Amino acid sequence: VGILLEAATTGTVTVYDNTAGSGTIITILPIAAVAGFYPLNAKFATGCTIVTSASDRVVVVTEPN
Repeated sequence: VGILLEAATTGTVTVYDNTAGSGTIITILPIAAVAGFYPLNAKFATGCTIVTSASDRVVVVTEPN
């Protein structure tokens, strides 16, 4: 599981273990995070929600079931 940034971020990217933008925070990628793949060494118990503070290009990469 990981996050693929297609371009440098212009805002923050917050990843939650939840079905809404609240609850347990898995990670926060800062403003100006460079494009690339960011692996998340975490298990999602509830779900995965990503909240951005700008129009960033973010892709979630998961493993098949």
